[in-house]
Amino acid sequence: MWYNHAKAEAVFKQEWTQKEHICRESGMTDAQIQELYDLEREIFNSDRRFYEHCEMNDKLLSQMQQQAITETYDAFNWILVLPSETQQRLLQLPAERLQAFYLHRILHYTQHEIAVQFHKSQVAVHYWIRQIAEILKNSKMNL
Repeated sequence: MWYNHAKAEAVFKQEWTQKEHICRESGMTDAQIQELYDLEREIFNSDRRFYEHCEMNDKLLSQMQQQAITETYDAFNWILVLPSETQQRLLQLPAERLQAFYLHRILHYTQHEIAVQFHKSQVAVHYWIRQIAEILKNSKMNL
């Protein structure tokens, strides 16, 4: 776990105490200080959500890449690491979309390279990848 929420919260509180002291010395009113605190808290929470999101993505990607090293891992069996409801939703999609997602997110092909391989437009490939990413996002399995 590379993001420690408790530690980040403690750092935020310590930094805010220092800022609040400076604001009071500068003559700011309580209402102005509260407004500044609310803004700082909103930024902190936004950053926290971003890092937690990245951490979840990193864990799933790491799990999939580790499985790729230890197993025969192709454009279709990457789905096996996902919850069954998500698997069912993904398996309703055309196989080429699943393969395109695998090539892009796991093997790091560019969308252009995938488009050439499938004889499709880059816009179509982008749509496919985004469609699968949305399914994963809705199931809390962002990748």
